[in-house]
Amino acid sequence: MTPTSGVTPVTKFVTRSDGVVAYEALQNHREVVFAGGMITFTKMNGAGNDFVVMDNRTLSLNLSLKESERICDRHRGVGAYGRLLVEPAQAGADFRMRYYNSDGGEAEMCGNGARCFARFAQRVSGHGG
Repeated sequence: MTPTSGVTPVTKFVTRSDGVVAYEALQNHREVVFAGGMITFTKMNGAGNDFVVMDNRTLSLNLSLKESERICDRHRGVGAYGRLLVEPAQAGADFRMRYYNSDGGEAEMCGNGARCFARFAQRVSGHGG
């Protein structure tokens, strides 16, 4: 079994600046609107847990606890178990995974999130799927 098996991209959303979640058909990503602009993301499901996954290789995403919490809010945001960021490598790795719980707090690790992270990192690196 590969690290990415069982990972399924799910429906993605757009949250407008007025806080309303709109369901729009975009190709491979969605965007969330904040005061600072739009944030592109992919919503993925790993073994029953859903995550908002973002490419932060440029280190340009710096969301507050409140913004992170808003994204994960299932009633007023996108809705997710947590948020994953793909960041530049450290110590010889290809990428760094950062995981934030739905309350906006950073955590060390999330196994189901790691499955989604691996699949997403593979896509953004141009090495498959």
